Amino acid sequence: MNKTTKGALAAATAAALLIGGAGTLAFWSDSDSVDAGTITAGNLSLTPAAPAATWTDAHDSSTISDIASFRVVPGDKLVYEAGFTVNVDGDNLEAALDVDDASVSGALLDESSVNVAVTDSGGGAIDAITPAQDGETITARVTFDFPYAAATNDSQQQAVDLSGLRLTLTQQPVS
Repeated sequence: MNKTTKGALAAATAAALLIGGAGTLAFWSDSDSVDAGTITAGNLSLTPAAPAATWTDAHDSSTISDIASFRVVPGDKLVYEAGFTVNVDGDNLEAALDVDDASVSGALLDESSVNVAVTDSGGGAIDAITPAQDGETITARVTFDFPYAAATNDSQQQAVDLSGLRLTLTQQPVS
């Protein structure tokens, strides 16, 4: 083995020993803890609130005292109003209130629709529920619409079951 090869091998071995744990070569370093705070998730909830829910016939604005005995005809629009307190706690939180379609059933759905609109305590329309409504009571206006254009003779004596109506408050992407 020539001198150059022997020298290179010796230098490589010495460097490996120094870097690899022999402990004689050290780089300066330091560490310290900082108080970066705590990250906490927000909350989104919906709770029924007063006043009591009501059904109204949109045709003449009369209150329907017993929805089970009311018989709809083509052209009718019925409105169910219920109050809910919303808890919307999150800096970038937006939510939408909607009818859970799985909670509504019946053959009359083929010729009708069930939709929800939301208003604030002052009666103003709300497109997105945000932390601005946190702790407020909102009103859900669920509309059952049985339009003339959709009605057929097959709809006679059919029903829509809203006895398990479920409204869902769902987070939406921030607009």
